[in-house]
Amino acid sequence: MPQPKFAAASALTVCGALAGGHVKDRTGQYTNLFTLAVAPSSSGKNDPMRSGIKIVQALERSKILAGEVASDSALEKLLQYHPTRYLALDEVGDYLGSIKSAGQSNPYLRTVVPMFKKVWSSAGSTYVGKARATDRGEGGKWREPVKIDSPCLSIYGTGAPSRLFDSMTERDFDDGS
Repeated sequence: MPQPKFAAASALTVCGALAGGHVKDRTGQYTNLFTLAVAPSSSGKNDPMRSGIKIVQALERSKILAGEVASDSALEKLLQYHPTRYLALDEVGDYLGSIKSAGQSNPYLRTVVPMFKKVWSSAGSTYVGKARATDRGEGGKWREPVKIDSPCLSIYGTGAPSRLFDSMTERDFDDGS
């Protein structure tokens, strides 16, 4: 069924990603958006996401497309390759739930949401990555941490209310997650 609100959210997120790092408002805010389409199954929330992906592909900007990322390092590499990204996350509640429950079984996955927040707040400035003890280049020389100018991460996620809200706590809303 048509969902004009979800279509608007998807369109704004896609346009934000397409303009990523190049456009800001008079207060200095950039166009990176995190939007969620929350509705029961089969209610039309995925069509706007698929349409957004088609628009990006039709404009030959597919290099900004990405899906789920498995670690902060993976997201950092994606942004290093291209500093603007549009993440289309279907069933985002399941994704967030797996991040929350990762624990020791996948400690890398737990770093994704904090990285989303770091990158989002770095729009319009320079993101500086972690210095890692293993960051040695040729000849054993230290490599500088990754620096990304004006990263723009835009996310459009879809999910059912029960799955999304089961994966979040009050604390997640308080800290900006």
